[in-house]
Amino acid sequence: MLLGQGRAPGVPMNPHRLTLDPADPTTYLVDGERERMTPHPVTVAVKGGAPVTRTQWWTRYGPVVDGLDPTLTLPWTATMAYALGDPNAVNLRMSDTALGFARSRSTRELAETPRRTQGLPWVNTIAADSAGHTPLGVWNCTNARWDPAGGGYTEVVAGSSHIQAVGWDGSGCPVARTLLTYSQSDDPGSAHFSDQTRLFSDGRWVTSRYCEKEILSSPALKVVTVGE
Repeated sequence: MLLGQGRAPGVPMNPHRLTLDPADPTTYLVDGERERMTPHPVTVAVKGGAPVTRTQWWTRYGPVVDGLDPTLTLPWTATMAYALGDPNAVNLRMSDTALGFARSRSTRELAETPRRTQGLPWVNTIAADSAGHTPLGVWNCTNARWDPAGGGYTEVVAGSSHIQAVGWDGSGCPVARTLLTYSQSDDPGSAHFSDQTRLFSDGRWVTSRYCEKEILSSPALKVVTVGE
């Protein structure tokens, strides 16, 4: 089996815009409640000179950043700042995924590894075996942190969100599979609160319907007529 990996064009890091307390630029608001940033001093050794220490400020979402590259600045002002959420910062399942890939003897076993570990970070993965099977995909994770004080996991704040795979089979209609990994509703009582998250965990998809005949054939079709 031949395995290749390359960096995916979209890296699953999410910038979060913070609304700051005007009286304290190191305090931000979460659902109207004040929450202080945490300072982390970082010291860097300098060849031939004295060490340099700077303070990095962290939030529940990740560190505060002032830009993503030289052309994209994210200013930290008296009322606004940006934090960068990285689901792979605590993704220790990467090692399990790499070990599973190394042990795979077929593309079927390889594709099963990220479904089991949910730990592939930011790379495209393609493989081929002697039977001619060539799966291609980006399998990465969503990340919720354990909050003992809150009695459970936090909401998912980073990672895969909407994912989609589209192809054509000659029928004239796109063959599309989509998924909203953290589901569509934020109401715990809704049937759509975690349904797609379970699909994501199981490595399954939602079938999207583009053409009229596909829409009309849906067992869940509901027509609502709106008049002026």
